[in-house]
Amino acid sequence: HLDDSDYPDGRISSTYLYISIFVICVFTPLTWVRQIEKFRYGFMFGVSMILLAVITISIFCYDIISERDFVRPQSGYYSINKERYWDMVGFSFFMFEGIGSVMPVMNACDDRARANFPFLLAGALITLCSIYILFSELCYFTFGNNLNEAIVMQEMPSDSLIIQIVKLLYCLNLVFSYPLCIFPTNLVIDSIIFDDFLKLEPNTKKRLWAENVSRAVVCIMGVLLAVFLYDKLDKVIALSGTFLGTTVVLFIPATCHYKLVATSRFHGSNFQKGVDIFIIVYAFTALVVCSTTIF
Repeated sequence: HLDDSDYPDGRISSTYLYISIFVICVFTPLTWVRQIEKFRYGFMFGVSMILLAVITISIFCYDIISERDFVRPQSGYYSINKERYWDMVGFSFFMFEGIGSVMPVMNACDDRARANFPFLLAGALITLCSIYILFSELCYFTFGNNLNEAIVMQEMPSDSLIIQIVKLLYCLNLVFSYPLCIFPTNLVIDSIIFDDFLKLEPNTKKRLWAENVSRAVVCIMGVLLAVFLYDKLDKVIALSGTFLGTTVVLFIPATCHYKLVATSRFHGSNFQKGVDIFIIVYAFTALVVCSTTIF
């Protein structure tokens, strides 16, 4: 945790300064790699580490519950946490962050898999939804109202060697996952700055190093935000999920579908129009309500 001792005289402590410099030095060169397929094995490692973390936390939660004979914790439960309920809405939008990979995956499938793709997609969504519900219910049943950390891993016993190893492996996961997550952002920034604004010729040394500097700046900004907003991490994620989720996930797709399909003479229907209008109204309502209540 960060407290006043971490910012003596209004400045960041030397420990966090050294950690920030180390992270920047490690992550920045990784963002300079243009061929993201080189990270495919790292991505598989990262997914494995996420699964390992879920399994480890679940085992520790079960152990904690069994020690108290499967009764509720003394802190009790809230059926609805009125103070932080809207934070959950903002968080929930990040469940859609992988939806952009659906079409590329479908196009990469063979004819047999493509014919059954709706069933595969439904099975994947049902599986993920079940895991989200079961894992969150298990953690809340374990800690109750004492579940105060933005990252549930922080609720685990810090003196456990197993937890320390899992945390270390999870940090390695970030090394592999960050270049993949930030790759679309860097492509958009490169296109706007160096194609539309500066009009630099592609595949030149000047363009290459200009992009490298831009990607280093993005990494530095991310580290600074992580350091100074750590204590408000849940609020920041919820707010960004609200602003970006309601627009990118709900409003824009529903509007495009309404214009291109729902109102089409050949493929449209009143039912599709109604669904699109409902999603648009819900997105606008969620944006207004969540953004005004999160903080």
